[in-house]
Formats: sequence, C-alpha cells, structure tokens
Amino acid sequence: MGENRELVAAMEELDMSQAELARRVNAETQQLTGKEGSVTDRDIRRYLRGETAWPHQKQRIGLERVLGRPATELGFIPRSRRTRQSRPEETSQRPVPGRLG
Repeated sequence: MGENRELVAAMEELDMSQAELARRVNAETQQLTGKEGSVTDRDIRRYLRGETAWPHQKQRIGLERVLGRPATELGFIPRSRRTRQSRPEETSQRPVPGRLG
C-alpha cells in the first residue's frame, strides 16, 4: 500500500497533529465503550503510511467521529474489498499439462 492521502488531507484540513488525533480517537472510544482507547501517535503513523488498511471497529468509529467522514472516505479499505481486489484473475490460470481443456 502507499500513503493514505485521504487521511492526510482530513488531518490537514482540521490542522490536527498525530498525537491530537490519537487523543481524540481515544476520547471517542471512552465515550462509546466506557473504557479508555489505546490508539497512539504510532498507530496514526501506521494509518498515514497505509500499513493499517482497515483499523479495528472502535478505532474506525473514533476516526469517523473525530474527522467527520466515513472510514472509506478517509482512505481505509474494508477487508472484504481488499481480498477481492488481491485475487488473481481466473483467466490467468494455466492448464494442467496432459489434460485437454
């Protein structure tokens, strides 16, 4: 994957640092679950670099609430879509030697 440009743009639009985003996502998690969230600025860097394509549900909800848009508009890709996108084309399968198609 590459840089998550949509997330970068959303953070820049709100003039939000990585540490501030992490703090606010954790506050949203606490409000949602009653337990403090565990997102760090290191997690945010992983999101920005595209290393985490689909954060855990509580983190996604926090990101959506803080940044005011759905996770898919923030550049995250649901796991089911990633799986379908990464499958090789069925037409590229090689025939088994010695068998007629």
